[in-house]
Amino acid sequence: MRIRWPSVAEGLVQAALTVLVLLDLLVVSTLPSADACHMTPMPADCLTFGGEGPYPWHYASRDVYLATLLAGLGIALLGLLAPFLTRQPRHGLPIAGITLGLRLAGIAEGLMRAG
Repeated sequence: MRIRWPSVAEGLVQAALTVLVLLDLLVVSTLPSADACHMTPMPADCLTFGGEGPYPWHYASRDVYLATLLAGLGIALLGLLAPFLTRQPRHGLPIAGITLGLRLAGIAEGLMRAG
Protein backbone atom coordinates (compact mmCIF):
# COMPACT_ATOMS: atom_id res chain seq x y z
CA MET A 1 0.00 0.00 0.00
CA ARG A 2 1.32 3.38 -0.97
CA ILE A 3 1.01 6.33 1.41
CA ARG A 4 0.01 9.64 -0.16
CA TRP A 5 0.24 13.19 1.17
CA PRO A 6 -3.04 14.79 2.28
CA SER A 7 -4.58 17.65 0.32
CA VAL A 8 -4.83 21.16 1.82
CA ALA A 9 -8.45 20.60 2.88
CA GLU A 10 -7.54 17.30 4.51
CA GLY A 11 -4.63 19.03 6.25
CA LEU A 12 -6.96 21.63 7.76
CA VAL A 13 -9.30 18.93 9.06
CA GLN A 14 -6.32 17.02 10.41
CA ALA A 15 -5.08 20.15 12.22
CA ALA A 16 -8.45 20.53 13.96
CA LEU A 17 -8.49 16.84 14.87
CA THR A 18 -4.94 17.13 16.22
CA VAL A 19 -6.04 19.89 18.60
CA LEU A 20 -8.93 17.72 19.83
CA VAL A 21 -6.63 14.71 20.27
CA LEU A 22 -4.17 16.79 22.30
CA LEU A 23 -6.99 18.07 24.51
CA ASP A 24 -8.25 14.50 25.03
CA LEU A 25 -4.73 13.35 25.94
CA LEU A 26 -4.50 16.20 28.46
CA VAL A 27 -7.76 15.05 30.09
CA VAL A 28 -6.55 11.42 30.11
CA SER A 29 -3.34 12.50 31.83
CA THR A 30 -5.24 14.40 34.56
CA LEU A 31 -7.94 11.75 35.07
CA PRO A 32 -6.18 9.68 37.77
CA SER A 33 -5.87 12.67 40.10
CA ALA A 34 -9.14 14.45 39.22
CA ASP A 35 -12.05 14.70 41.64
CA ALA A 36 -15.71 14.26 40.79
CA CYS A 37 -17.79 17.44 40.46
CA HIS A 38 -20.34 16.35 43.08
CA MET A 39 -17.89 16.97 45.94
CA THR A 40 -18.56 19.90 48.27
CA PRO A 41 -17.00 22.37 47.80
CA MET A 42 -16.73 21.67 44.07
CA PRO A 43 -13.07 21.51 42.99
CA ALA A 44 -11.97 23.84 40.19
CA ASP A 45 -10.57 20.98 38.10
CA CYS A 46 -13.36 18.44 38.56
CA LEU A 47 -14.61 15.96 35.96
CA THR A 48 -18.19 14.83 35.45
CA PHE A 49 -18.16 11.27 36.73
CA GLY A 50 -19.85 9.53 39.61
CA GLY A 51 -22.68 10.71 41.81
CA GLU A 52 -24.74 13.82 41.32
CA GLY A 53 -23.63 17.34 40.75
CA PRO A 54 -24.39 20.65 39.08
CA TYR A 55 -24.14 19.16 35.58
CA PRO A 56 -27.13 17.45 33.98
CA TRP A 57 -24.95 14.67 32.53
CA HIS A 58 -22.67 12.41 34.51
CA TYR A 59 -20.79 9.26 33.74
CA ALA A 60 -21.48 6.40 36.14
CA SER A 61 -17.83 6.04 37.14
CA ARG A 62 -14.30 7.04 36.31
CA ASP A 63 -13.97 3.85 34.21
CA VAL A 64 -16.99 4.72 32.06
CA TYR A 65 -15.67 8.26 31.65
CA LEU A 66 -12.28 6.91 30.54
CA ALA A 67 -13.83 4.38 28.14
CA THR A 68 -15.96 7.09 26.53
CA LEU A 69 -12.96 9.38 26.24
CA LEU A 70 -10.81 6.65 24.68
CA ALA A 71 -13.56 5.78 22.18
CA GLY A 72 -13.69 9.42 21.08
CA LEU A 73 -9.91 9.47 20.88
CA GLY A 74 -9.98 6.38 18.65
CA ILE A 75 -12.51 8.02 16.32
CA ALA A 76 -10.34 11.13 16.08
CA LEU A 77 -7.23 9.05 15.34
CA LEU A 78 -9.10 7.25 12.57
CA GLY A 79 -9.86 10.62 11.03
CA LEU A 80 -6.23 11.67 11.34
CA LEU A 81 -4.97 8.56 9.56
CA ALA A 82 -7.68 8.32 6.88
CA PRO A 83 -6.12 10.81 4.43
CA PHE A 84 -2.82 8.91 4.49
CA LEU A 85 -4.42 5.51 3.93
CA THR A 86 -6.97 6.29 1.21
CA ARG A 87 -5.95 6.47 -2.43
CA GLN A 88 -7.74 9.69 -3.36
CA PRO A 89 -8.69 12.89 -1.52
CA ARG A 90 -12.35 12.29 -2.37
CA HIS A 91 -12.22 9.27 -0.05
CA GLY A 92 -10.01 10.63 2.73
CA LEU A 93 -11.63 14.03 3.17
CA PRO A 94 -15.16 12.72 3.91
CA ILE A 95 -13.84 10.25 6.48
CA ALA A 96 -11.75 12.92 8.20
CA GLY A 97 -14.60 15.44 7.98
CA ILE A 98 -17.15 13.03 9.43
CA THR A 99 -14.89 12.17 12.36
CA LEU A 100 -14.30 15.88 13.03
CA GLY A 101 -18.06 16.48 12.86
CA LEU A 102 -18.72 13.65 15.33
CA ARG A 103 -16.21 15.04 17.80
CA LEU A 104 -17.54 18.59 17.49
CA ALA A 105 -21.14 17.36 17.84
CA GLY A 106 -20.19 15.60 21.08
CA ILE A 107 -18.55 18.75 22.41
CA ALA A 108 -21.53 20.90 21.38
CA GLU A 109 -23.98 18.51 23.06
CA GLY A 110 -22.03 18.69 26.31
CA LEU A 111 -21.94 22.49 26.17
CA MET A 112 -25.68 22.75 25.46
CA ARG A 113 -26.52 20.45 28.36
CA ALA A 114 -24.27 22.46 30.68
CA GLY A 115 -25.74 25.81 29.67
